[in-house]
Order: sequence, then C-alpha cells, then structure tokens
Amino acid sequence: MEKVRPDGRSSATMMRPMSCELGVLQKAHGSAQLSCGSSQVLVAVFGPVAPRAAAEESPDKARISVVWDDTAAAAFLQTTLEREVVNVSAYPRTILQIVIQVLDNTQNSNDELGQKSAPSSAS
Repeated sequence: MEKVRPDGRSSATMMRPMSCELGVLQKAHGSAQLSCGSSQVLVAVFGPVAPRAAAEESPDKARISVVWDDTAAAAFLQTTLEREVVNVSAYPRTILQIVIQVLDNTQNSNDELGQKSAPSSAS
C-alpha cells in the first residue's frame, strides 16, 4: 500500500499541480503569479528605467536589482540574470528591478500536515 503524502499526492514521483498567471499587476512592466501546489510566488519586473541617482548607473550596461527576502537567493538570481539571461549591454545607464514576494509556502513549512497554523491570539 502506497503512503499518501501530507499534500495528498500518492507517490514520490507525482508532481504538485502548477499554474502561471501573467500580467497580474497593472503598474509593473511585467508580472506573474506562479503556483506549485499551495506554494505561491508573485514576481514583478520594472524597467529598464533611468536610475534615480547617478551612483546607481553603469555607463556601459544595465544594472539588475533583485528584491527578495531571501538575500542569498536574490544575489544568485541577480548574478545569473546579468551573466546568462539579460543582454545588459543593450540597456546602458538603466536599472531593471525584479521584485519577488512569496505569498504562500505551506508546502515547505515545518508543519507536517502542510497546513497553515492557526494564528495565535494575543492575551
């Protein structure tokens, strides 16, 4: 008998359902909400735009700024985008800002049931 996982999947090889909705934020130049099971992430892209201060600009290429609570992952993503994905030399003296917000990540929580814990009441 196969063991059912806390998220309801019956096997270790069964993937969680995935979805992607594009254009979810009106003021961003590009945005998407990505879901994998109950994990949800919202990503917004702004730019390329002119930097607010001269110290922020690079004369020969765009600068990429990744805003994310996970600073190590943000630094890795910024480096990867600059080296492998975005043609930064095509946009000199600009900034491309990518903002990542984890909306729900119950699949990776410490709760073995994969459910959100009930909020505690203030006494």
